[in-house]
Amino acid sequence: MRRFGDVESMRATVEMQIAVLSDDRKKRTEYTDVRGAIVIRRPGFIRAQADVPVTGQRALDMVSDGKTFKVHLPWNKRFFTGLNEVESPSEKRLENIRPQHILDALMIDPPADDESAVLDNVVDGNSAYHVVVFERQDSDGKRYITRKIWFDRVRLDLSRVQIYARDADVVTDARYMGWSEENSLPWAQTVVITRITDGYTLSVTTLKPGLNQDVPDASFELEPPDGIKVEKLGADNPDNATAQAVND
Repeated sequence: MRRFGDVESMRATVEMQIAVLSDDRKKRTEYTDVRGAIVIRRPGFIRAQADVPVTGQRALDMVSDGKTFKVHLPWNKRFFTGLNEVESPSEKRLENIRPQHILDALMIDPPADDESAVLDNVVDGNSAYHVVVFERQDSDGKRYITRKIWFDRVRLDLSRVQIYARDADVVTDARYMGWSEENSLPWAQTVVITRITDGYTLSVTTLKPGLNQDVPDASFELEPPDGIKVEKLGADNPDNATAQAVND
């Protein structure tokens, strides 16, 4: 796992496909594949852009500095910001896509100093896995799971990463296919990211990974276009109620 920490940055050309669930979770809607770019720099910087095929129109543009995020959806003239740590799922599923969800799946962190790990062996269908379960201990001495990392028991490829909230719910379930290397650094050709609570699945297929290339600060600058109101999301944000009222 230490090798994943050697990937400090990405300048990737990607194709993305988004699928969202209806409010009652009975209907799944898939959106046309879009091609774009994902730029990442550790520890928490990411910029993701995607364009609609044929027309070339921008479908989405979003950025995070590790603490806050900005999302621009040109097709419905919306621009919103918020804190990464504040989760406030919208009933409009496409509005739940966050840049940090992509970063957490693509940039796999090695074990942290305050994480302990235990090994579990799991059989799922016809496949067998070594599952590394990572835990932390809070100030009250209570232990909680932070993530589970699944390795194929035969190939030893990383197959799956599950990221947990403090309430023990899985918030991100990412699956990996087609591992390759660039400059002796690992990258997965396809990553399927499922955000269960947020009601969407994002498939990212990397065409060119661009690992450990220089990424300038300007790559993470995103300002709202003229005439578009900036909505501040999050239950702890005093402007949230006003922004929500404007859009209802």
